[in-house]
Amino acid sequence: MKKTLQVLSICILCLVPLLAACGQEEAAIGPAVSPSPPASEPTPIPLTSTPGSSPAPSRPPQMPETEWHLVVIGDSSLGGLGEALASRVENEVGVQVVLRNHVLGGLGAGRVLRALQASDPALKSWGEALANDLQQAEVVVMFVNPLDSVDPGQPLGVAACFAGQAPASCSPETFAQYTDDMKAIWAEILALRAGQPTILRATDVYNPLVSPWREAGVFEACTECWENMSQAARLAAEAYNIPFLSRYDAFNGTSHDEDPREKGYILADGEHPTELANEFTAELLSRIGYDPVLPPAGTMAPPDALEPVPFPLSEPGTYLVGAREFAAVDASRDGRKVGVRVWYPAVLPKDAAKKRVIALADPDRSGAPYPLIVSSAKMGSDLAPYLVTHGFVWAGVTRIDTYAQMNEQMVDQPLDILFALDQVASNPPEELEGMIDAEHAGAIGYSFDGYNALALSGARIDPAHYLAQCPEPDATTQAILSSMSAFGCDPAGAWDEFTAHAGEAITASEDGLWQPMTDARIRAVMPLAGEGWWLFGERGLAAVDRPILILVATQDELYPENALIFEHLGTPDKRLISFVGPDHMMVFDPEMVARMAHFAVAFFGTHLQGREDLAWYFSEEFVSQHGDLAWGVYVGE
Repeated sequence: MKKTLQVLSICILCLVPLLAACGQEEAAIGPAVSPSPPASEPTPIPLTSTPGSSPAPSRPPQMPETEWHLVVIGDSSLGGLGEALASRVENEVGVQVVLRNHVLGGLGAGRVLRALQASDPALKSWGEALANDLQQAEVVVMFVNPLDSVDPGQPLGVAACFAGQAPASCSPETFAQYTDDMKAIWAEILALRAGQPTILRATDVYNPLVSPWREAGVFEACTECWENMSQAARLAAEAYNIPFLSRYDAFNGTSHDEDPREKGYILADGEHPTELANEFTAELLSRIGYDPVLPPAGTMAPPDALEPVPFPLSEPGTYLVGAREFAAVDASRDGRKVGVRVWYPAVLPKDAAKKRVIALADPDRSGAPYPLIVSSAKMGSDLAPYLVTHGFVWAGVTRIDTYAQMNEQMVDQPLDILFALDQVASNPPEELEGMIDAEHAGAIGYSFDGYNALALSGARIDPAHYLAQCPEPDATTQAILSSMSAFGCDPAGAWDEFTAHAGEAITASEDGLWQPMTDARIRAVMPLAGEGWWLFGERGLAAVDRPILILVATQDELYPENALIFEHLGTPDKRLISFVGPDHMMVFDPEMVARMAHFAVAFFGTHLQGREDLAWYFSEEFVSQHGDLAWGVYVGE
């Protein structure tokens, strides 16, 4: 069992298509292979000195004086390096560093190359964003794995080592395609930089499996495989005179037999680097110095300038989208049946045409588990096909729809969504086991579903505030009511029945407010053009305690209510972006929906995926670049 858990944890670095073939490759164990002799390094790096023992490198005179853009491209083994290196550069060189992380679980060289060469429509959005970032990058650090750089005539067996078995085929020749793909990526980067001086740095991957390999009796065979993989990455870098840092040597020793877990370099998950490891890697990179790399004579000519994409995250990401449905019974609410539709990263079936959503497709586990978004299925139908391509799972409750006036749905719908969260977390469809990170969940909704999202943010119903509006609303509430509002006094006329339907677990209170209908796993919320002031009031909204992003149209009949809601939210982490001109029905405009998707990818990517580089895409600076957007509550010209 212990070995099985180790295998499952490390396979996040693998890509699903290759792993699917592992069983066939692992059945036959070939002869031992010998690695190519390591190339000599121009400047050997001592690995025994303590941090800060080397003189701080100076800024090369041809580099910008005040600001550098750092792009890190890698699989999850580079997670956290960008932040560590940015901090070191700022301290040593005295420039401000703008970090653009392109670190994705399982990221391989083949995928990066297809993205930069615009040869795969599914990678169009990410490829353009990556190319735009590289055009501005004074510093680029890269390691991407070889698992999708496979020559059919020279099958690669490195995946067997992830499974604790000897590779059938892992000779230097089997990595030739990987070297070629890496060379092509470096060429694309140099072309995008168009002759500008750039600090390019290549690296390889450490080995966190020393002890498991020894237990499985495959240490020698898999070490040779790892050494050949490292050499292939080195050869690609040397083709363009790019300095190469071997994390394999640094973490595992030059004999490659030291366990980095024993040095404190590996997290408890058994694979990813600790903060100490990233600080160490950043120090080693700084010791190489900050001399830029110039393209060799005759390298690729500069490409045509790419047109900027106004809302780049509205373009499809790297994943395809699958969908499945299931239903469950909530025994705590008199056997209420709740249907759930789940959208998830998927693998394209053989001979199947690429569609926006592929029903019952096999899941793509290359980046699993994926953060979860919850809403109504109606909302998911609009936005899930966007967000899932960027590495999310989306669970939407079916048969949730609008209501003309407030009724029992004001309680039932948020609780249905919470029940769906529990089900996909603890009892998902068998095919989606291991796909969902429900500990990092976000809630989103538009209009009636915006109320649900607001409820899931921690807002609390204030009975005293609501009942005071009936039969005559106070001046504040009266000023925001419109034909779109679901405000009504029917529940006030039968308040005991309404309270009984909600249940004592919600209505019991010492401060007069109902208990929040939320879950600690919901870490960020987007209420879009929603409502609920008359039910939550100032006290109930003050209870909101997590990041909030509100999107609303300035001609929306509910806009004044959204401004009032935004003003009284208790969370300090709150933003409102106004779409100048459209009305409430902008949700039926594909262009507006694409914009909403852009902001959702950026917001949830930042808060659920830890992608700090995406925060700029829903920032005041980004919004200010668009004349038909306004930061905060719009007050007109």
